[in-house]
Amino acid sequence: MALEKLSSMSLFRHLDEDELNIMSHFIHKREYLTGELLFRQATPANAFYMLCNGTIELYKTLSDGQNDRIRILRPGDTCGMAALWQVRHPYNAQALDPCRVYVLTAMQFQEIQDHRLALAQKLLSNLLRELWQAFDDLQTDYSNLTKKLVQSNIIV
Repeated sequence: MALEKLSSMSLFRHLDEDELNIMSHFIHKREYLTGELLFRQATPANAFYMLCNGTIELYKTLSDGQNDRIRILRPGDTCGMAALWQVRHPYNAQALDPCRVYVLTAMQFQEIQDHRLALAQKLLSNLLRELWQAFDDLQTDYSNLTKKLVQSNIIV
């Protein structure tokens, strides 16, 4: 696996060359066809995914059977964080076109935690940075939407 590609992904951006080399032994590449599911909502989460190319839709299936889109992933985005805590997936992930992902299984992450604690801490710190940025983006979007609704007299 090319270390340059790994180092360009936000999760690995702060790792040194030795750490990237270690990660390259844990991560494998997987290809998905258009329409193929990476994982289903409520199934056990056993892998973390980093999108290299293509697009992936994250969506929830509601109790009435309708799908509610959460987000569209682009190259560099990640999904399947539930695997890091070995819980169930809170949503579905489906390839919208042919895509390639890097996959880190929950077992491999556990092995990193057991034998390379400093590396696991860096990965979790980078993941926390990503989550914080996503939260900040959501707050901004919510604020902008609220302002538009107030300006449109939809919310008083």
